[in-house]
Amino acid sequence: MAASNQDPKPAVVPFDDRTRRILELRELIRTGRYCPDPREVARAILEHARTAPAFDDAPAAPAFQPSRFIVRTAPAAPAQDRARAAS
Repeated sequence: MAASNQDPKPAVVPFDDRTRRILELRELIRTGRYCPDPREVARAILEHARTAPAFDDAPAAPAFQPSRFIVRTAPAAPAQDRARAAS
C-alpha cells in the first residue's frame, strides 16, 4: 500500500525549472510560509536598477497629438434636409 504521508499531486505539472519555482513560490504564499528578507529584496531591486537602462537611454515617446482625442461631429445638414426632417 502506498504511503499516505506523500504530498498530493500538484494541480499544474511544471514543464520547466522556472515554472516549478513559480508554483513552489505560489504554494508558500498560499500557505503563509513565505517570509522574504527585506534586505535581500532591496539588494535585488538595486541590482536591477543598476543593470536596467536609464531613462535617458530609453527611446523617445511619440509626440502628443491632441487631435487624436477630438471627436468630430457630422457636418450640419443643409436647410432643405432640416425642413424635410421636420415634416
